[in-house]
Amino acid sequence: MYNYLYIGKLTIILMVVAYSNCVEAAVVANKSRLVMPAKTQTSNVFINSLDVTPNMVQVWVTQTHQVGDVDYQDDAQFFVSPPVFKLDNKQGQQVKIVYTGSDLPSDRESLFYFHFLVLPPLAQTEGELNNQLLITQKHTLKLFYRPEFSGYHIDDVVKHIKFSLNQTADGSTALVLQNRSPFFVTIPKLTYSNAAKIKRDVLPKEMLAPWSSLSLPLHPQDQLANSEIEFTLINDQGGRSLFEALVDIEEAQ
Repeated sequence: MYNYLYIGKLTIILMVVAYSNCVEAAVVANKSRLVMPAKTQTSNVFINSLDVTPNMVQVWVTQTHQVGDVDYQDDAQFFVSPPVFKLDNKQGQQVKIVYTGSDLPSDRESLFYFHFLVLPPLAQTEGELNNQLLITQKHTLKLFYRPEFSGYHIDDVVKHIKFSLNQTADGSTALVLQNRSPFFVTIPKLTYSNAAKIKRDVLPKEMLAPWSSLSLPLHPQDQLANSEIEFTLINDQGGRSLFEALVDIEEAQ
């Protein structure tokens, strides 16, 4: 399937790349992220139509997060059923995802991306067909392949996130996040107070991968007023919880 569509004499293409939290979408998933236990190597998601008109839906899984023009091809080793289906007036369809590839790391999660593309129905008459504006919607959900870990549970992941303040040789300051767990961690916002008691928000642009660290530069000339910070954590259900933590101060080497 190609990333263009020809409609009669007049061709107008508009691709809308949407995420799972798009509240105005006509077709939605019942989950905002997917978790596949390595023990079963399967996961299910229910795609539901809120529209009164029928839509065609195509689903696939990739190893990378496709943005913009894509070829809609599954480059990951998954079996997705059904890969294409029709959703009538306010109906739904369960999609089963099965991992069929080689062994993945057992000491950490592996990240994939589940996509579903929504195609509205074509016009029924030639006059309508020649002047139809076709709008497609592509939604992306993160898919976490999760082995069983001895001594670690996703509900306790906050205990394994450590924060430190790194002051470099050029005088700049960075907040270092350490993930000492086998899980991917999503922190959409982190807040600290500077020496003037002004609250600053830091917005990480990427997830914190398992057993990794992430350095976030602070606002120029800022110093922390104290060692307490607040941060938001996204859980498996897509919910957001607020936590407090202490920052360890360490000198840069």
